[in-house]
Amino acid sequence: MSDTGAPSPVDIHSPAMRTLAGADPARALTILKRALELQPDNLSAWLNYAGLLRASGDVEAALDALTHALAVEPRSFHALLMKGSIFDRQGDMPKAGRAYALALLFAPPIEQLDPPTQTATARAREV
Repeated sequence: MSDTGAPSPVDIHSPAMRTLAGADPARALTILKRALELQPDNLSAWLNYAGLLRASGDVEAALDALTHALAVEPRSFHALLMKGSIFDRQGDMPKAGRAYALALLFAPPIEQLDPPTQTATARAREV
C-alpha cells in the first residue's frame, strides 16, 4: 500500500502475475490494466500485458502495448523481440526483420536468457 492507503502498482502487479500462473487471463488483463493506469511507465507491466494480449489472440492490442513499452524504454530487448515475433507470425518479414535487428542490438548474452527467449533470439538471428 502507498502512504495514502491506495494500492501501489506493485501491490496490483504482483497479484496479476499470480493470476496468470493460475490460468485466469481475463482477470490478469484487468489487474495489469489497473496497474498501468496507476504507473504508466512500468515497463515490466507493459511487457506482461503485451504478452498476455498476444497469448489471448489480441495481436493489435499487444502491438499497441509494445508501443507503450518502447515509449518507456526504446531499447527494450524484450519488447523489440516480442514485436518482431508478432510480425514474424503475421508473415510481415520486413517489419519482423527491422524489429528483430533492433532487438539483437540490445540482446544480453544468450546464457543469461531463459530457454524460450533463447529460442526466440535464435529465430531473430535467422530472420
